[in-house]
Amino acid sequence: MIQRILRSSQLVAVACLLAFAVPVAADTLLTLERTQQGENENPSEIEIWIGKDRVSRADGRTTIVLEKAANELLVVNHQAKSFSRIALPIDVLAMLPEEMKSMAAMFDLEVAVSPSEETQAVGEWKGRRYDLEITNPMGMAVTSKLWMADLDLDLEPFRDLTMSIATMQPGGKAVVEKLEKVPGFPVLNETTYDLGGNVFTFAEQLISIREGEAPANAYGAPADYDKIEWDPLTALGGGP
Repeated sequence: MIQRILRSSQLVAVACLLAFAVPVAADTLLTLERTQQGENENPSEIEIWIGKDRVSRADGRTTIVLEKAANELLVVNHQAKSFSRIALPIDVLAMLPEEMKSMAAMFDLEVAVSPSEETQAVGEWKGRRYDLEITNPMGMAVTSKLWMADLDLDLEPFRDLTMSIATMQPGGKAVVEKLEKVPGFPVLNETTYDLGGNVFTFAEQLISIREGEAPANAYGAPADYDKIEWDPLTALGGGP
């Protein structure tokens, strides 16, 4: 759950100009590299496309698009070849079965963000460290080092997407509300999860920024995908 928020946190946006002239209508692409300790596979990529009135995040398995004009999320599951549309705002707890609503307190998160004076170079950016700690009554503990940098891009579209994705996860909104007060963008996110004694770590680092024309389906689903209703129970299992 928190992994999705932080990924989407979960607060990723930057801009730079190409050496050549860029059309006025060009979109901005942010590319991040994700690595996870213990995985026997190459680092994966996350792509963030920011356009006019829409923004998307794709990790190869799932694409999530905020369509501001329609005030809804488009969630594309590439593994299942399906997509769902979710009206905003999302009250995920209200959508859960009655027997699970009584367990709402289990999803309450304690969130703390602490600034540091430590800085380091991350690629071409200079990041300042912020420490994030998240716990819940079920014994989950998440600690993150977020290296935040001031970047020349309007962060509001991605912050809107991040908040919308967070509301798909019980308790996720509390995390983003804390992170919204942190200036800049996390050019490097180093996170450790302790889920009841099962510990794993991952890192996400901003690799590049460019402007250009977004490819087909950057903000949509392929024509042969099936439309399905979004199931809020998938939020509890980390699904889209």
